[in-house]
Amino acid sequence: MFRKTLLAAIVALFTSVGTYAQKFAHLDFTELVRTMPEYKQAQEEMEKMRKEMEDELLELQNELREKAQKFEKEAPGYTELVRQRKIRELQEMQQKIQEYAEENQENLARRQQELLQPLTQKAQKAIEEVATKNGYTYVFDSSQGNGLLFFKNGEDIIALVRKQLESMPSVDIKSNKGSTEPPKTNTQTPAPAQQQQTSPSKGKKK
Repeated sequence: MFRKTLLAAIVALFTSVGTYAQKFAHLDFTELVRTMPEYKQAQEEMEKMRKEMEDELLELQNELREKAQKFEKEAPGYTELVRQRKIRELQEMQQKIQEYAEENQENLARRQQELLQPLTQKAQKAIEEVATKNGYTYVFDSSQGNGLLFFKNGEDIIALVRKQLESMPSVDIKSNKGSTEPPKTNTQTPAPAQQQQTSPSKGKKK
């Protein structure tokens, strides 16, 4: 019993000594990425894509409004059958515009991930190189909401990592075109007899 207790005490002692010998560091990873020169280029690319999508969506909404106004003006002269068909066409067009807007948001999120991934990979590599060079055992991310509630006696190495990033090749944002482009849309409602003939290979076109 005594030997087991002694052995446990020795293990605990060496574990404690090993812990104190380790070096800890931290940095705000979100801030690090946002201050990279390539991040600004990525944001400009995102803003350009967002503007194109917003302009096309506005054009579609204006088209729907014009058709709705025309319907209200001409509705008294329609037969009930034509009137119901026109209403259905307007509803379908509105639904397609809504789907287009939702698809835009998905495409924007996907494109943002495509643009930021090489930046985060570059930042991670710089952190690893700084940690290895300076003997840090652990590097914690102190970004808000990342789960790190308290940190003491650790060095903030964001300046060292930024210096390391300066010595690394820049990420070519323009060459990272990805697979996401603003989706084209077709809001023209086909005649009832042709609705089932629409090719499914065209995807969500409005």
